[in-house]
Amino acid sequence: MRQRPASGASQARQCTYASGCPAQHNYNRFGHFFPRETLGCGLSLSRSSAMVPECAWESTMAAKKAPAKQCKVLVLGGSKGGCGRSTLSRNLIVAARQAGLNVVGVDQDAQRTFKKWSDRREAAREKFPQLVECEVIASSVEEWASLDFTGRDLAIVDTAPGIEHGLADMISLCRQADYVLLPTSASTDDLESVVPYWTTLSESGVRGEFVLNKANRRTRSFASARSALNRHGRVAPVEVPLLEDIASPFASGLAVVDYDRSKGGEVMQDVWRHVRRELGL
Repeated sequence: MRQRPASGASQARQCTYASGCPAQHNYNRFGHFFPRETLGCGLSLSRSSAMVPECAWESTMAAKKAPAKQCKVLVLGGSKGGCGRSTLSRNLIVAARQAGLNVVGVDQDAQRTFKKWSDRREAAREKFPQLVECEVIASSVEEWASLDFTGRDLAIVDTAPGIEHGLADMISLCRQADYVLLPTSASTDDLESVVPYWTTLSESGVRGEFVLNKANRRTRSFASARSALNRHGRVAPVEVPLLEDIASPFASGLAVVDYDRSKGGEVMQDVWRHVRRELGL
């Protein structure tokens, strides 16, 4: 007895399913399945056929997972205290959070300036909830390898001054970093410290640049310092001027970038935009 031929719709399903190709699957850009008839492809699949048998292509696609997001690392370095590491760290973490990035700060300085500021900020957020949260972890350079940054976009590391006893660990950290900023003033004392430090890092393949802090463009020392730094490495195109409104908010757990229309805030946002480009964020 001759078998009755399958209907057109059945034939289409049999042919499509047997092929094992992605032609049977139709999704819009939101990942929703649409029967072929709704997309005008000429095949008469019914709406009840939305649940389709798994084919080889579908198994392969299901097995593929999105690549894990790699956390960028920005290190604020330098061998002297008071050069501006914590000032930049606090403003950059706020600017990055305001930009919508998942950021964490790492305070490796035994004085815990970065961490204490974060604690004050958390208290300030109870009164001003519009302030972005800025998480800072108290750590050390020796504990760096044990930290987990899964799911983070950026880690900002405020390092400790005085690297004589931990130079190998510091070089290792900076080599793992995506970018290193070395803030320095225009004083001779700071330059005599930061230039040899950067020379050691650059010889190890570290990528980074100097940032002039507490700068005054009207002085001879500024021009002289910028020229000297340019002979040894890159200098950030934005310098941080000596302004009271940059330092004063720290006591309340704030940063100058928290304020609208502040001169210091505009400078720090420019520094952040430059750093963000260098990090590729």
